Amino acid sequence: MVTKTAAWTNVKTQTKERTRSLSEGIGLLRSFVIGGVIFSVLSIPLLLNIQTTKYNSEISSLTIRMQVMQSKMIDKKSQIDSILEAKFPNTTVVKINGQTFFIRKGK
Repeated sequence: MVTKTAAWTNVKTQTKERTRSLSEGIGLLRSFVIGGVIFSVLSIPLLLNIQTTKYNSEISSLTIRMQVMQSKMIDKKSQIDSILEAKFPNTTVVKINGQTFFIRKGK
């Protein structure tokens, strides 16, 4: 085991010595590695959860917008059908596969 000794003088001109062993440096490095691993193990799933929540809320928002647009389209189609029925009362209304056809009656 290697021991390093350092001496320094502080402002009051007192000399202090500190002895540091190699195992102390390895322990410090080990604690940084373990701390980094623990941080990554705890933070990565949290970050992934945040991203998942964000995308789920965007999907929900787009689904709501799509439903609103579909209801508006259905409303407009029914308005058009009612206008055509009012303007052309002598027609026969036929619905085939969800589509409305106005057929003119013969004279």
